[in-house]
Amino acid sequence: MISWGLRRFTKLPTRDVSSLLDLDSGYAVHELAVRPTDWVAGRTLGVVALRDEGVVVLAVSRQGGGRIAAPTGRTVVRPGDVLILYGRGESLRELDERLAGPAGDAAHHEAVAEQARRERDEERADRTDEEVSRGSSPR
Repeated sequence: MISWGLRRFTKLPTRDVSSLLDLDSGYAVHELAVRPTDWVAGRTLGVVALRDEGVVVLAVSRQGGGRIAAPTGRTVVRPGDVLILYGRGESLRELDERLAGPAGDAAHHEAVAEQARRERDEERADRTDEEVSRGSSPR
């Protein structure tokens, strides 16, 4: 679908978007329909800091038909919006079920901590790979 849109409406070269976004390794593109009770509803993207959870907001579709591509931290998420998200499937599913309130705030803090652990593990693996490629032994 994405490749078709690129071919149809742009002059950009098309690629295998699935492999480009690593969708076969647990990552996904997801539409989150924002309800009034959702944790993100009524907040700016800067406040919800989804990137800290490893989730990227690609676009916001407004209820009235408008679309904000590459939204900024100042973008307010409104009930009725549809967020187009990219991230780990498990993170996206949890976010889709997260309700407003203290439990939602706690779930966000837990997701941020989990993402920080993942990033540390990835950095450690990258350093090990670099050391192996240089011929030195990993620490």
